[in-house]
Amino acid sequence: MKMTTLKSVAIALGLASSAFGQATSPVVGYETITLNSSFNFVGLRLHEKPVATGTLEAIGSGSVEDTGFDFTSVLDDSVTYILEIEDEEGSIVEFLGSSGGATGVIATNVDLQAAGVADGVSYTVRAASTLLSIFGEASEAAGTVLESGTSAIASDQILVPDGSGGFDTFFILTSGGFGGTSEDWVQI
Repeated sequence: MKMTTLKSVAIALGLASSAFGQATSPVVGYETITLNSSFNFVGLRLHEKPVATGTLEAIGSGSVEDTGFDFTSVLDDSVTYILEIEDEEGSIVEFLGSSGGATGVIATNVDLQAAGVADGVSYTVRAASTLLSIFGEASEAAGTVLESGTSAIASDQILVPDGSGGFDTFFILTSGGFGGTSEDWVQI
């Protein structure tokens, strides 16, 4: 009888201790979407992990500043990033990594001050998703995720918003030669 009581206490302690030792992490994963053999309009709902978060102390006419963060230590000059401002409007601005010239400053091509963004708002910076980050190298995606071909008509086409209401169209071009078959991302 005493052994059963001790086992019950040990099990209860084991369950209680696992509840206190929990850790959380950002949600990560993937999404599977069923596509038809015709036109599919699918918005990208996956985001890259954050590279910086904090509070913006100063909103200028062409820049934002977080005096407590060194953007030059986390931004790659050749990468496009997304600055998500967590205010009532939910402002989102793209910028190049090279725009983080001064330690805590990001240059923007948008006048966030005139748009009504106030000092003291929270922000998140993450790399913008690209065809490469979503589908991988053309040679990896060809035939497994997307159909490639010798022309745009024979291939799956990816339309990317161009920012002015239109789309840029990309596909995987299969070309053969003396060196064998190769696949490359091509823009129409």
